[in-house]
Amino acid sequence: MTSLIPLRIFLNNVFPLSLNNDDAKYIVHNRIFKPRRDCEEYRITFPIDWESIIRIEDRNWRMNFQGWAMFHPIMDFFDVSIEKEKIVNYFFDVCEDWYKSYGNDSDDVVTTRMPASYAWYDMSVGFRALVIAFFMNRIDFWSIVISDRHQKILDRLATKHINNLKLEKVFSLNNHGMFQIQGLMALIQLKGIQNFESERQYALKKIEDLVLSQYDRNGIHLEHSPHYHFYALTTFESLLENDWYNDKPAIKEIVLKANSIKKWIVDPFARPTCIGDSIMKIQKSVDFKNTSFSDELEVITEDKQFVYSNFNDSGYSIFRSDWNEKPEDSTYLFIMGMYHSKTHKHRDCLSFEWFDNGKKILCDSGKYGYKSDKYRNYFLSNRAHNTVEIEGFDILKIKPYGSSIRSSTYKNNVFISNSKLDYPAIEFERTIYFKPNKWLVVSDDLNFQRARNATQWFHLEKEYVLNNVDEGYGVFTKNGDKLIIHCLDSEVKNSIHYGDVNNMQGYVSEKDFVCQNSYALGFRFHGKNRKLVTILALNNEAYFEALAYIKNQNIYDVVKVKLDSNLVKKSLIKNIRHESYIDGQLSATGGKKTYSVFKNSMRFDIFMDKKVSDKMIVMLPGAIDRSKRIYNFQRFSWSDDFDCSLACFLDPTVREENNIGIGWFQGLWNSYGIDNLIDLLKEIFKNNNVNEDNVVFFGSSAGGFSSLQLADAFPSSKIIAINPQIYVYKYSRKEYEKIIAYSYAGKSEKEILASYRDRLSVTINYELRTAPIYYYQNSADGHHVLKHMVPYLDSLETSIYKLVEENEDIDELENRKLYVFKYVDHQGGHSPPSRQKTVQIINDVIDS
Repeated sequence: MTSLIPLRIFLNNVFPLSLNNDDAKYIVHNRIFKPRRDCEEYRITFPIDWESIIRIEDRNWRMNFQGWAMFHPIMDFFDVSIEKEKIVNYFFDVCEDWYKSYGNDSDDVVTTRMPASYAWYDMSVGFRALVIAFFMNRIDFWSIVISDRHQKILDRLATKHINNLKLEKVFSLNNHGMFQIQGLMALIQLKGIQNFESERQYALKKIEDLVLSQYDRNGIHLEHSPHYHFYALTTFESLLENDWYNDKPAIKEIVLKANSIKKWIVDPFARPTCIGDSIMKIQKSVDFKNTSFSDELEVITEDKQFVYSNFNDSGYSIFRSDWNEKPEDSTYLFIMGMYHSKTHKHRDCLSFEWFDNGKKILCDSGKYGYKSDKYRNYFLSNRAHNTVEIEGFDILKIKPYGSSIRSSTYKNNVFISNSKLDYPAIEFERTIYFKPNKWLVVSDDLNFQRARNATQWFHLEKEYVLNNVDEGYGVFTKNGDKLIIHCLDSEVKNSIHYGDVNNMQGYVSEKDFVCQNSYALGFRFHGKNRKLVTILALNNEAYFEALAYIKNQNIYDVVKVKLDSNLVKKSLIKNIRHESYIDGQLSATGGKKTYSVFKNSMRFDIFMDKKVSDKMIVMLPGAIDRSKRIYNFQRFSWSDDFDCSLACFLDPTVREENNIGIGWFQGLWNSYGIDNLIDLLKEIFKNNNVNEDNVVFFGSSAGGFSSLQLADAFPSSKIIAINPQIYVYKYSRKEYEKIIAYSYAGKSEKEILASYRDRLSVTINYELRTAPIYYYQNSADGHHVLKHMVPYLDSLETSIYKLVEENEDIDELENRKLYVFKYVDHQGGHSPPSRQKTVQIINDVIDS
C-alpha cells in the first residue's frame, strides 16, 4: 500500500483556513469556493463556468478557481473525515467537468502574466497538479474504490499535467515555478518514478534553479516583498518535508539562511514591512534569537543598542534595536533599494518605513491585492510610497538594476544610508540620516536632463491626525505623539491628501483588499535639478537637533531656512522669552531670556540675564527632581542678587527619553557633554565680549563636579565648588548605574573606568591655572568628606592647596591654586549654604 504523503507536501496550506466539523460538512455538502476571507461564498454548480469572465478584474480569484483551490480546505480535513467517498465523488465531478472544457488543449500552452484564460496559467497548473496528486495518494492509501471511468479520467489528467509541466517553455523562474515543479514531482512519484526518470531529473534541476533564483547568497528573497519571503520559504520548507530532493543539498543550505534572515524583514512585532506585495500579518515563525549567519549579515553598533544589516548588495538596508529590546521600546528603519525583476515589484525604489518607540510612523503602501482596479494601480505607483514621484519616469520600464544601496554606516549615534538611481535622463540620489527616537533627515539630490514635475512623498501611519500645515511643513499627532515634517526648500509647494479618491492619494493597505485612509504629504517642484532636504522629527527638541546636525554636516544651508513659530518653544520659564539657535552663535541681547542652543549636535538649555557688565557668573546644575520638572534652571531667580551677567545651564544628559536626575554633564560616550560645553562657552564669551578672566563658574554637588571639570579649559576663570563629587563612581550607586546605562550604553563598567575615568573623576593640571579654585565642604556631610575631599587632597601636593578656616577673609589668603573651606552645618548636610550665604560667597570671589 502507498504511504500517506504529508499534507504539507501538497502546498495547499501555505495560508490555511481554520475549520470546525460543521464548517467542513458545509463546504463539502454545498460545494463552496471561497479563496480569500474577503470573498463571498461561491457555490459550484455544473456545468462549471471555468472562465468566470464576470470576475475578470479579480485575477487572484480566477487563478485559484482554475487551480481547484476549492479543494484546499477539504484537503486539510480529508484524512479525518467520515465522508471520504462523498468528497472523492465531488472531486471526480470537477475532474470530468474541467476535462470536457480543456482535455483536448495542447500540452504546451504558454500564457502571459495577465492571460485571458487561467486554465493553463503557470500557478493554476501547479495548484491543480498538486490537488490531483493529493487525491491519487489518498484514494490509494485509504483504499477508496473508484470506477474504471474515474480511474481513466484520473490517469488522463495526471499524464496531461506531467506533459505540460515537464516542458521548459511553460516553466516560470519565480515563486509560481515552485508549485509547477512540486506538482510535477508529486505526480511522477505517484505514477512511478521508474517511468519518469528524465522528468525527475528535470524537476530536481528546476528546484535548484528556483532556490538559487528566489534567494541571493545572503538568503534574501529577490521578489521585492518581505511577505513573499515568508510565502516562498514556507513552500520550500514544505518541499523538504520528505526525501524527494535529497539529491540537491544546496537547497537546504539556502533555505536555512533564508530562515535566519526572517527576523530582519519584520518590525519588532514580527509584522512584515509593507514593501512590494506585502501585508502586515504577524509571522509567528520569526525567531529574533536566531543567530545563524549573524557575523556575516549584521553589524553591531559600538554602543550595542542597535544592529544594522550587512547585505546592501541584496537591496535592503535595515537598522533596528538590539534583538533583546522589547517591541514596545524598539526602533526599526527599513530602506528599499531592490529591483531584480518585475515580480511583485512596486514602483517603490528608495522608499522606506520608519518604526520608533514601539510605533509605526511612516508606512509604505502595502499589497492591496491582485484585482485590476484603480486602487491596485495606485498601490503599484511611485506616489504610493515614501519616495519621489518623477514625471515621465517608470522604473518598471527600465532594465532591473539589482541593488541601488551603496553604503550604510553608524557614526556619532546617527545611522546613514546612501542609495542612488543613475540613468542618462534621471539621477536620483537619496541619503537618509537617522537618529533613533529623535529624528530622520531625508536628503534627495535630483538631476534631470530636462525640467520635470516631481514630488517628494511621505505617507503617515493611519492613526496620525493633522494639527497644522503650511508651505513646506506639516505637524501631525497620534495619541499624544508629535511628528514634524519640514522640507527646508522654501520654494516647494505642499500636496496633502487623506483618502482622496479624486486624486487617488492618501491610502494604506495592511490586509488583502483592505484600503484605509491615511495622510500623505508631498513637496512639489518643477525643474531640472533640486536638493530636497526634509526633516521628520518626533518633537520640537528633536527638530532643532536635526537642524543643527544638518548645519554641522554641511548637508544644507540652514541660514536660508525660515523657522515657523509653531516649531519654536514659547517658554521654558513662565513669562520669560525663549529663543532657539541651531548652532553655538548665541549673542544675548540683554535682559532675562532662555535659550536652546545646539553645539556639536548636543542641545544645551540656558537661562541668561545679560547685564551691562564685563563679568559673568556661570552656574551649573546639581540633581533635579524629575517628578516636578526637567527644565529646572537652578538659582536663575538669584540673578537680581548680582550686578554682573548670569548664565544658568541645564545638564544635557538629563533628557525626556531617560530617567536620569543627575548627569554630571556626561552626555554620551561619543559626545562628551563637558567637551561640548567648553566649545559652547568659548563662543558665548567671545560673542558677548566677556573675558574669561572675568568669569566665575559655580556649582554644588554634581554642579561642583562639572565646574571643576572646566578648570583646565578655563585656567584664568575662578571656580566655586560646594560639596562637590570628585569621583562620580563613589557617589550613589543607583544614580551611577543610570549613567552607565544611558551615557555608556553597551559598555561594561570595567571598560568604562579603563577608557573614560577622566570623565568620571576630577583631574586638574594646577600648573596651568592662573586663577584660584574655591572648594567649600560641609564637615557634616560625612560621605563627601571621606569619599571625595579627603582622597582627593591626599592625591595632591600640599603646596597646591590651603585649608582655610571658616572666618578667614578671602582677600587675605596667601597665594594658592586651591582653597579648601571647611564649614559646619549639621542641618544643611549635603545641601549648600543658604541663599544669602551662597550669594555672599560668590560676590566675595567676584570682587577678590
